[in-house]
Formats: sequence, structure tokens, C-alpha cells
Amino acid sequence: MLRVVGDARASSAVARALVQLIERLEKAHAAEAVPDDPDALTNPNVREALRQLTARSREGALLCRIVEGALVLEGAPMLAPDAAGEPFHRSLLQRLRRIGAEAVTVREGAAPGELLTLGRLLAE
Repeated sequence: MLRVVGDARASSAVARALVQLIERLEKAHAAEAVPDDPDALTNPNVREALRQLTARSREGALLCRIVEGALVLEGAPMLAPDAAGEPFHRSLLQRLRRIGAEAVTVREGAAPGELLTLGRLLAE
């Protein structure tokens, strides 16, 4: 049984912004064909996505877990296994599974460098 704690909307907003950053990192990487570009912030799309993620993290934390195959944000199930749902929820769930992570937490007010590192870790 899951208990709802906190506000899943804040976690969902951070999750959406995180997935956007990951997708833009992947696009920049593919376009530039430079592995692990240390200067990804020269790409305006990546810079904007990081700015948005930083702003969302100031409004709340991301508390994300995979419980019995379901994506759970702040104790509220967001996406059951193989269920239709928000595309960014599916994307985050798939990325966490790919690296074998069962949870990810972004603290409220996380530094941009921390967020960029997390985005790179979850990017393909």
C-alpha cells in the first residue's frame, strides 16, 4: 500500500523539466557528434532546459521511486507498468530502468551543475 505524502505536482513539474533537459542533451550530442561534450551549455536549447529545471527545483523537490514497476512521485503512483500516461513519465521510468535505478531525488534548490550531471547520467 502506498501512502501519499507531499505534493506530487511539484515532483511532476521537476520530472517534466528533467526529461526535457535529457532530451535536449541527447539532441545536442547527436547534432554535434561529440561524446560527453563538457561544454554542452554552449547549446542554447540545453541552457534553456537547464534554466527551466533549475527554476522548477526551486519550487519543490523531485522524489521519484519505482515501486512494483510503477513510477511513484511523492508517494503518489503516476504510471503503472505498461499503462498509458504522460509521455515524460514513461520516458523517466524507462531511463531509470535502463540504468538500474530504483529511485532518484532532486533536492529543492539543487544547483545547476548537479542537475546537469543528473541529466547527463540519464541521457542515452
